[in-house]
Amino acid sequence: ATSELLKLRPHDARLRSFVVHRQLVPATFLRRVLHVENHYRQSVQHQLVMQDAILTAVAGGQIQMTPSGGLANLDMNNFFLPINVRRDHLLEDTLQVLQDAAPADLQKQLRVTFRGEEGQDAGGVSREFFKLLGEQLFVLQSMFFDKVVAEEARLLWFDRASPKESVDFWMLGVVLGLAVYNSLPGLDARFPVCVFRKLRGETLGLEDLGELFPMVANSFRTLLKWQPSEDLEKGAANELFANTFCLDFTVSFLDEGQSRTKELKPGGKDLAVTVESRAEFVTLYCDWALTEGVAKQFEPFKRGFSRVCESPLLQAFTGDELSRIVMGETDIELDNLRPKAKYEGYTAASECMFWFWSVLQDFDSSHRRLFLSFVTGSDRSPVGGLGELQLIIQKKPGALQKGNKGRRLPTAHTCFNTLILPEYGSLIQLREALVAAIENTEGFGLE
Repeated sequence: ATSELLKLRPHDARLRSFVVHRQLVPATFLRRVLHVENHYRQSVQHQLVMQDAILTAVAGGQIQMTPSGGLANLDMNNFFLPINVRRDHLLEDTLQVLQDAAPADLQKQLRVTFRGEEGQDAGGVSREFFKLLGEQLFVLQSMFFDKVVAEEARLLWFDRASPKESVDFWMLGVVLGLAVYNSLPGLDARFPVCVFRKLRGETLGLEDLGELFPMVANSFRTLLKWQPSEDLEKGAANELFANTFCLDFTVSFLDEGQSRTKELKPGGKDLAVTVESRAEFVTLYCDWALTEGVAKQFEPFKRGFSRVCESPLLQAFTGDELSRIVMGETDIELDNLRPKAKYEGYTAASECMFWFWSVLQDFDSSHRRLFLSFVTGSDRSPVGGLGELQLIIQKKPGALQKGNKGRRLPTAHTCFNTLILPEYGSLIQLREALVAAIENTEGFGLE
């Protein structure tokens, strides 16, 4: 049934109906459906480019045909969104490309090149590009994100006092949208689920606040659970509540180093929070903290994301599902790669393969992520975990002299999740070579 569904056109009512009833399918299938939808939209863009090229050539009387019947003067670059960047000016170059691109261009297939490097983008270069972007954009040092949330919740949330311009937050959204649209999971960012719930237009509340500000949310839960003695009258209960919690309908925060106060409702500074009004206070505070207070930052971010991801099919996903699709899973148990592993030149029973899997099992968390990034271009698992990946382990071609075993390092084709592994003379040699390769991977021209 799964294979038949994936053959349907993305706009087919049967496919839409199936995705809407998403409780029937795992997240891995939802990701595959999104991939089909995006691939279809990219093919539509290809057709539009071809039509424009033919009409332009006919109008100018410049049609040149190849022996096979194709257009000889067709610029293939028009079929892609070319992103040519310098590694040492990654953000500057990326922002320029994205600002210059028309909305239709953003829905073309990516073709990323790093200036001065020969790597051809068959998927691996794009994944490396997004990984490097993440290391510069989606970190606290970028000055986009709230320091308190990063320290307390270890998540990235928009800093309402950020010095960054609106266009910078727009770029954040476009980058996230491109990662989704081009089916490049594992973007190196620690966004909370509530960011994706906001992108989906879902109503946020106390649970979402707790994801970002756990101490504040716990205080509010205590506030909501508080009960006066049964023998207290209503007026006395409200007075006791007000004296206990000392709250009014305002919120205080820092803005450019200065303490500011914001009324949550008209006249809020003169309104004490009572037993009857405490739920309203919590609701208004959540709305301010999660929506109004970061509107200046979130709205351009959302516009950037929507500029790329406007597919009606995408609306079928919940914020939680979209989060898992974009961010990947946290599973980094490399032994889960073993059941689907494919061997070329080796067999599962080869002595070198026994050593290889033993080395992976002994890796700590940091080296597991380095290995995953080395082979796939991303240090995060796809939706469903590492069991969804097929790792190809290919024997290095050419015979090795016994005395030279261990002198060559492994390489990788990240586009195809392929590890090219020389035959080593011992487990120690294999471990040393593999560690050396994964710790010094950037700029190796991975394919």
